[in-house]
Amino acid sequence: MSAKACFSYLLKVRLAPAFAGLLFGLTAIGAYFATAAVWAYGFLCGVFLSAAYLQNGMAGLLFFFLALFPQIFLYLAALFLMAAACSRMAETNHLAGGIQKKEYFCFGVRYFFALILLLWGILLESYVNPWFLAKIL
Repeated sequence: MSAKACFSYLLKVRLAPAFAGLLFGLTAIGAYFATAAVWAYGFLCGVFLSAAYLQNGMAGLLFFFLALFPQIFLYLAALFLMAAACSRMAETNHLAGGIQKKEYFCFGVRYFFALILLLWGILLESYVNPWFLAKIL
């Protein structure tokens, strides 16, 4: 698979949940969605880590971490920034004064930076990670 095809595939796969989080983040259930997303990603990471260990032993753990190496830091930062933005917006939905323009702006800025981090993670996963794995493995 070429890096360009991988990038276009990952762009669709990674940005679809991010835009769903953007839509849910503007509602009162945004905090629940953010919590569920963090738990789901943690659960899936544990499942894949366990499968790698059961299939290949300690070498499977090493391959698992090498496959995630450069982009995982950006993905985790983006995930927690999105979750924090959604939780903060859900908190302001319950205030008596309602949501002001300032809260919408702050939510947009936080989510924009999270999307930038997510895009950089996709770029790293598409272009740097295959090169890195080819050199290591």
